[in-house]
Amino acid sequence: GQVDQVMVDVGQIVRETEKILRIVQVDPVWIDVAAPTDVTVAQALKPGDPAWALVELGPRLAVIEVKVVEVSPVADAASRTRRIRVELRNPDGPDRVVPGEPAWVRFTPPTDDWSKRVGRPARGG
Repeated sequence: GQVDQVMVDVGQIVRETEKILRIVQVDPVWIDVAAPTDVTVAQALKPGDPAWALVELGPRLAVIEVKVVEVSPVADAASRTRRIRVELRNPDGPDRVVPGEPAWVRFTPPTDDWSKRVGRPARGG
């Protein structure tokens, strides 16, 4: 990981339970999706399944193939959704995604027409 934030100053006294650093991992990036429960059941989503993320890469949009890594065993009754975690490989370079930016995920392959309208795929999963 990389140090993102230092929360104390040199010489400052801290308690054992106090946070002093924020360390983040940016490759791979996990995206948690609140997917409609009926979609997750109908498609029988499971770890290893492909998915596609629409992400911003600077001024352009790109469709990137990602991988389902976790399917929550429970649903949220209020929103009728289920958390699906997908993993996006995020190596250094011009196509690196900034974690925390919005992403939209779908669990069916995008059509060629749709992909052309939003931007050509940047890379595969």
